[in-house]
Amino acid sequence: MVLTVMATSRQIGLCWTSFMGLALVFSAMTSYCGWVNVLPILTQKWRHRKR
Repeated sequence: MVLTVMATSRQIGLCWTSFMGLALVFSAMTSYCGWVNVLPILTQKWRHRKR
């Protein structure tokens, strides 16, 4: 009984860690894509302001 509970808790932990890792990667990817889209606009504005 205890062993099965331990195994299931370990499986849940593994699933949770993998899910959190995927969420982290996904958020990092989205933020990276957002920065790639935003940075050129910011640099253009900055250059225009510099002149």
